[in-house]
Amino acid sequence: MEKLFWQLFNADSEDEINKIVNSNKLFSDSNNWKPYGGNEGNFGTFESQQNHPVPALIEKITNSIDATLIKDCKINGIDPKSQDAPRSMNEAVEKFYNVKDGEIGELTNKERRKLAENIQIIATGNKTQPCITIYDAGEGQIPKEFEDTFLSLQKNNKTSIHFVQGKYNMGSTGAVVFCGDKKYQLIASKRNIELNKGKDSEFGFTLVRRHPLSKEEIAADVRTTYYEYFCPNKKIASFIINEIDLGLYNRKFTFGSIVKLYSYQLPRGSRSDVTLDLWRDLNQYMYHLPLPISVVEKRDYAG
Repeated sequence: MEKLFWQLFNADSEDEINKIVNSNKLFSDSNNWKPYGGNEGNFGTFESQQNHPVPALIEKITNSIDATLIKDCKINGIDPKSQDAPRSMNEAVEKFYNVKDGEIGELTNKERRKLAENIQIIATGNKTQPCITIYDAGEGQIPKEFEDTFLSLQKNNKTSIHFVQGKYNMGSTGAVVFCGDKKYQLIASKRNIELNKGKDSEFGFTLVRRHPLSKEEIAADVRTTYYEYFCPNKKIASFIINEIDLGLYNRKFTFGSIVKLYSYQLPRGSRSDVTLDLWRDLNQYMYHLPLPISVVEKRDYAG
């Protein structure tokens, strides 16, 4: 499974993913796919979330901030849903990072840059429709928990946690609809060992896509498709790692989560250097970031 992950992760366009999917028998077996959220009627849920690709990215970033704060809450021995947990994001940032009033503007540039390494948005591939990878050093998930976290719909996993913003497990649905024509999204994660009773867990991954209608479905006049995810032998694919190089800024991946959005349909004004244009557009929606983030451009603009 490790080789398959690297094939998917190193692909930098929808066309490259198509070639991998079409050449591997694992992907052609319909038994190796499950409907997202366990519901073949999920098309409307996905398609109704966002009508613009930039706010859809904000949902991903929000989930990354939530995962990072929840990790630090648990590492500090506090149940995020308990009365001892922070009641707001600012209170959480002050408590876990020793930032006065939770205002990251109080940090020095060096402190802010270091903290920003925990959440990264990285652009690779095509200049018109780049691939966007979102990484966070949050709590991460073990493979068997993917279905109840990343791949669930409306499970209200975080409604009792006061210091997070994403409440209804919908963050993965808003952005994937802007991924090319086939709607490919790679999700991968490894649980923080401190949150897994000191036991190491495997690195799990799955590929999300819009279900391509089969010849039989077309012959039966099926007109509505749905979103699905890859799970060979009914399990989330996984393999063992200590650390891996995912091209992150200034670090190797040891735990946390990544989401890679293939051939992402950014608006025309956001497509050039993401450290300038996309960063500007993100700031129009993120009025007050509780944690700093890094935006990294890895496409070649030398020419």
